[in-house]
Amino acid sequence: MMKPSDSTNGSHGRLSSDEVAQLTGHIASLTTAGLPLASGVRALGEEIPRRRLRAVLNRLADQLESGASLETAIERQGERLPPHLRGLVIAGTRSGKLGEVLGRFAGYANIGVDLRRSLWVRLAYPVFTIALSAAVFIFVCVVLVAGFSRIFQDFGLSVPLLTRIVFRVAEVVDRVWLPLLQGLIGLFALGLIVSLVLRADVRRSLAWVVPLIGPVWHLSDLAEFSHLLALLVESDVPLREALPMAGAAVRNSEITSGTKLASQEVSEGRSLALALTRPALFPPGYARIIGWAEKHRGLSEALHIAGEMFEAQARSQASFVSTVCAILAVWSILCGIIVIVFAIFIPMISLISRLSG
Repeated sequence: MMKPSDSTNGSHGRLSSDEVAQLTGHIASLTTAGLPLASGVRALGEEIPRRRLRAVLNRLADQLESGASLETAIERQGERLPPHLRGLVIAGTRSGKLGEVLGRFAGYANIGVDLRRSLWVRLAYPVFTIALSAAVFIFVCVVLVAGFSRIFQDFGLSVPLLTRIVFRVAEVVDRVWLPLLQGLIGLFALGLIVSLVLRADVRRSLAWVVPLIGPVWHLSDLAEFSHLLALLVESDVPLREALPMAGAAVRNSEITSGTKLASQEVSEGRSLALALTRPALFPPGYARIIGWAEKHRGLSEALHIAGEMFEAQARSQASFVSTVCAILAVWSILCGIIVIVFAIFIPMISLISRLSG
């Protein structure tokens, strides 16, 4: 029975996609190994460092130790656990393959997390390089170029157009770099506050419109959805129920609302291929694959193929984004160094000639 503090403790909120994947992976391991679920879940709850996941494991252990089935124990968690997990447990229990079903789900649920983590890892070097080059550029403009500008003015030296442009740019940088830095910090803080206020599914859908990285989010969500829908279909969950379950599992508001509409259309007798093209979330080739699969009774295989295709495209897009950012970072540094060196070197030759003459 839930303790009074459980309803107020912030650690008892809904589990994230990563935490759900960990939970199902642990249960799948215990089930496959034939270990007692109650004691195994209790032991895992004592070792898990995340408070929210540990709290759910402890509540599951309480339910299991009181004699409830796994299906009932998960049902009693309410909104803490997503509906598709309860559907998978029911399907896995009925088929006698609970460990296999949950183990495969844990792998598919991590697809989006792994793809996005891979993107950030790939972007770490170019982002660091760009930030470092920007800091060096500001230092050169504010300290070095400004110093040479004063020297040339003191000697009354006439400088070429390129040098005047560099001096003018340095003056502008000297005036705006601090307010610009403050503005960037403010935007970062505002974005952080907005991300904390918005629900996870809304944040995921908004990420689709971000230049360059948006397609990676989009494709990773579609890959995760396709694999999870295929797993639900393989587990004999009715399609009208599997669609909203898989859509909610991805935690993207666009996919969630789109799959609810698709579920209604499937319930009315329309084909899955037609139902999924109406929200305009999927590329045209996706509907053709699903349409062919429905005719040949290979829907789950086709969904897995589509998921692998989206996953490959997401990895390719992540590689492209990281390569473009790295090239831009290197070229910006090289071009900046070349321009500044030539702009300072040419009048320096004239100044040295005047002093030596």
